[in-house]
Amino acid sequence: MPTLSSLCQQYLQTIYRDKVLPATTTIAETYGEIFYESVEKLLAAIPLTETDIFCDLGSGLGKLVAQVMLTTPAQEGRGIEINPHLHAQALLAKQRIEQDYPTLSQQGRTLSFVNGDFLTAPLTGATVALIASPCFSPLLLNSLGKRLDATPTIHTVLSLRPIATLERLHFKKTIRVECSWDTALCYVYREKK
Repeated sequence: MPTLSSLCQQYLQTIYRDKVLPATTTIAETYGEIFYESVEKLLAAIPLTETDIFCDLGSGLGKLVAQVMLTTPAQEGRGIEINPHLHAQALLAKQRIEQDYPTLSQQGRTLSFVNGDFLTAPLTGATVALIASPCFSPLLLNSLGKRLDATPTIHTVLSLRPIATLERLHFKKTIRVECSWDTALCYVYREKK
């Protein structure tokens, strides 16, 4: 019998293959993704609660944010993507998910996608931030680190590159993740308790 996790994985593969990816295959191949099982590994290491707002900075097609909303009790999953074409594809996936799972919004939970620059887009209430692009420059990561450090609601940051400018949030560990381009280390930063 299939597990809930495998059913969710199949569902996401279906909607992204049928509704989103045909129009963006070359873009998806260029940008890549963290594989489903590795996202599960990350979420097991930083369990989300019903008060968490998960924010993916550079969310692309939104698949990881969708997985967060379908597999955790997080209050909100928010993706911020600057590329308008990728953002439009994420909105198509969101529409399908909300159609198939109307209970998400009925429970007061929100799946949202913002088309904008994550250095200026609102991070209102965000508690967990993910930076999953290994190609961001050190200058961009430093600016982003300062912004995340200055956002008092954020208690956890996950990044595929180390962030030198985090001060309030401290390095805790790395987690090896499998991505469409290679294996990578995800750096976990948390508030001191």
